[in-house]
Amino acid sequence: MAVVIKAREILALMEAGEPVDVDRAVILGDLDLSSIDLPPGPEGRRALSSRLKVTSCEVKGLVNMADIAFLSPVSFRGTILPEADFWDSSFAAGADFWEARFSGDANFWGATFVCNANFTEAAFFGDVDFISSRFRGNADLWSASFSGRAIFSEAAFEGPANFWRAKFSKGADFRRANFGGDANFTEVAFGADADFIMVHFCEDVSFRKASFLGSSDFRKAEFCGTATFGDASFGDKLNVARVKFSRFK
Repeated sequence: MAVVIKAREILALMEAGEPVDVDRAVILGDLDLSSIDLPPGPEGRRALSSRLKVTSCEVKGLVNMADIAFLSPVSFRGTILPEADFWDSSFAAGADFWEARFSGDANFWGATFVCNANFTEAAFFGDVDFISSRFRGNADLWSASFSGRAIFSEAAFEGPANFWRAKFSKGADFRRANFGGDANFTEVAFGADADFIMVHFCEDVSFRKASFLGSSDFRKAEFCGTATFGDASFGDKLNVARVKFSRFK
């Protein structure tokens, strides 16, 4: 039987600067960091300096951690999250969302991941927004599933980005995203429209065995490394107008 913890107990630890380490618990109430006093942090954000580890839990309330500078590692590995807001937050020491379940919409608009961002096998049941997010380390989203719209427009991936075997059930929007390292979309399933307009791939990118069931739009995309599309399937319109390829296979 899972332990039941009230959200206000966790918030009290954060406000006191104490580490949070909760495993296999049901958390009742909203994890709303706007309701507690935190010291000022970098770039005008409020700072949480202590470790935040909430693993294999179920949060029965909203998660509002917008505009927070997380200075220590953050982990929600295996946790069920309802509507979650991490708008404009920064993760200085790693963000671990491996096998997290987002049952509502998830907002990472403008978030900065200074170290590795791990969304391996995460499941997004609502819409997810990574507009203008910045991934400075590895971005691991392999086998992640997106049931709603997934928006990565104008996101910056400075290190390797791995979407291997990810599933996009609705639209996937990567317009004007920049991939500074290798990008892996091998065996990705795009169940609806896939938008890669004006995307810049600085290094190698693989769409090998990817399936595009809706329309796929690569207009004005630029591939500076090797672009691999071997065994990819396109079920609807494919637009490659004014695409720039360096090496194609």
